[in-house]
Amino acid sequence: DAKVLLKGIDTMMKIANTTAFRSIGASPNDPSDEYLPPCNELPFPSKEYWVCRMAHYAYTVYHPTSTCKMGAANDVTAVVDPQLRVIGIKNLRVADASVMRNIPSGNTNAPTIMIAEKAADLILGVDSVKHIRKVTENL
Repeated sequence: DAKVLLKGIDTMMKIANTTAFRSIGASPNDPSDEYLPPCNELPFPSKEYWVCRMAHYAYTVYHPTSTCKMGAANDVTAVVDPQLRVIGIKNLRVADASVMRNIPSGNTNAPTIMIAEKAADLILGVDSVKHIRKVTENL
């Protein structure tokens, strides 16, 4: 991850140092540097400086998903099976956004609730969709 971020920072620094950006007063210098004491002693914009910044100030600003691949029991890269059971561990399921194959384009809340509802159905051994259809077919 650090290598990818360093490449992105390098690209950002090149863009910030272009004539177009300089002509409007843009600067690659971070005005918040004075508030970042752990990294202030390192030369800016060295690799060491940016690694320090990443270590102290990088965080996610999204809802992490897709960290537990779902697949068949014989898939060595899979973490859970299609019934959300952790492969190789008895009585443990994963019922959150980590089992999503891809990050949804919208907020992860509703799909995560759906995964949790499906997990509840799997644990209870019920098919709530069939049940709801049966109960509501005459409405």
